Amino acid sequence: MIVLPIQTCLMCGKEFKVDNYMLKKGNGKYCSYKCSDLSRRKRIERICPVCGRKYWAYPSRLKVGKGKYCSRECYWKALDTRV
Repeated sequence: MIVLPIQTCLMCGKEFKVDNYMLKKGNGKYCSYKCSDLSRRKRIERICPVCGRKYWAYPSRLKVGKGKYCSRECYWKALDTRV
């Protein structure tokens, strides 16, 4: 009888069994494809300066000066207050 090691998912914390060959390959970090996919998302939680609502923005958008507002509506409100 083969005893499989128990790993803890890096995303959700759920415990799961994984084969030794997966561990040797450097895999077996996530319990499902869903958790694996979520781990690759690199978004930053932000707060809209106009309405105060929380939203998620990608670092690449912030780097080029975009993604400052939660919606186009808040973007236009911010432009109206500048004039």
